[in-house]
Amino acid sequence: MAEYDVLIIGAGASGLAAAAAALEKGAKVAVLERNDEPARKIRATGNGRCNYSNVDAPKSAEVVDRLRRLAGIEPAVEEGRIYPRSFEASTVAEALAAACSGADLILNARAVSAQKDGDVFTVKTEDGRVFVSRALILACGGKAGIQYGCTGDGYKLAESFGHSMEKPIPALDAMVCPEDLEALHGVRAQARASLNMESGIGCGSEFCSIYASKGPEGRSEYLPPAFPVSEEGEVQFTRNGISGIPVMDLSRYLRLMPGTVYTLSLDFFPELSDEELERLLDERERRFGSGLKGLLPEKLAEYIEEPGKCRWAKDLCFIITGTRGWKNAQVTCGGVPLSEVDPDNIIIFGNSSLNVMFDTVARSMTHGVMGHTPWCKLDKVKFLCPVPGYDRHFRITEYFGIEMINIPMLETGPDMDLVEKYVSEDPEVKGIWCVPKYSNPTGVSYSD
Repeated sequence: MAEYDVLIIGAGASGLAAAAAALEKGAKVAVLERNDEPARKIRATGNGRCNYSNVDAPKSAEVVDRLRRLAGIEPAVEEGRIYPRSFEASTVAEALAAACSGADLILNARAVSAQKDGDVFTVKTEDGRVFVSRALILACGGKAGIQYGCTGDGYKLAESFGHSMEKPIPALDAMVCPEDLEALHGVRAQARASLNMESGIGCGSEFCSIYASKGPEGRSEYLPPAFPVSEEGEVQFTRNGISGIPVMDLSRYLRLMPGTVYTLSLDFFPELSDEELERLLDERERRFGSGLKGLLPEKLAEYIEEPGKCRWAKDLCFIITGTRGWKNAQVTCGGVPLSEVDPDNIIIFGNSSLNVMFDTVARSMTHGVMGHTPWCKLDKVKFLCPVPGYDRHFRITEYFGIEMINIPMLETGPDMDLVEKYVSEDPEVKGIWCVPKYSNPTGVSYSD
């Protein structure tokens, strides 16, 4: 039986970074990895170039500085994305592994059970080995990228500690539709992509907890989300679906189950009203013989300009049957609700901070906070929003119909006198957005 101060399950980016941090504190560390090499997924990140941060990400400067100090990784910036100076993912993978050279890296060690007795964690592997530690970090990752050995083992381990589980789904992936789009394969165009959902209530299916709560008789009650949800940018057609950054961003809202129908609508002229577009196309048809030619890629213009389809320029709609699945998904949505984690015994899961914030608000809407009334059952919910701030954060509250109250940003952070006034006088105020300390629109840092 091997004994350690810190035991980490998973030798990916999160696990190796955690190991390096624990080693800095003088801890005796072991990392269990089910694959035959560490950091397999890192090597595929960013098409093999590994954009490990973004200049607009919270604390990106800290990440860059820490990787430079720990592993000698020098940064290079391209369109806001931060890469290693070599533009090779192997640089990051090998540097992180080297930073953990003081830890016991145990490969081909699939953890199958974990339990806590008193202050000691005991972990058993598939081949019968036993490890004990005073601290346990689950850094197993999600299920996205199954070709890299990602199986979602961490979810079962988390459930063994009593956590519930929001069903993991593949996200940041292209959407698939039943229509044959061979004629549009490879076509790219700027558009506003809008995902909508219709649901057959009473279909007997188990709705994801993000959209459901328990009624007074224990029945599942549907909570209509603020569909449609929209993103803008370049979309790309595949032979059987639609891809591109806005579509991939929307994929995390797909909770497919019996009785639900999702549709994706593409608006190629979001800046124009229906009437304005109609006048424009009529004029171009009269003068040039084609309304859309020259405004959209030729194949797309021909597809839309078939008789009776001109309205599709603002509403080209497809039924969505899913995503391409775990092999192509870049992230996993779902997992352990953060509201269930004991602050005195935190388990940290590596994930996009925006996903974590969305899931936290969603969980508060459907289940409440620490045993209190779910927000969806309250007459009104308000959120304090320091301004200027980030539109993506504010869109989360807007998405759930939460009233937003502006809080001015001062030189030392939000106007705390105003914050205290709202919190003490208005019980409908349930939270506050915090602008990242080292990366925000004005450069203001919060006072410690």
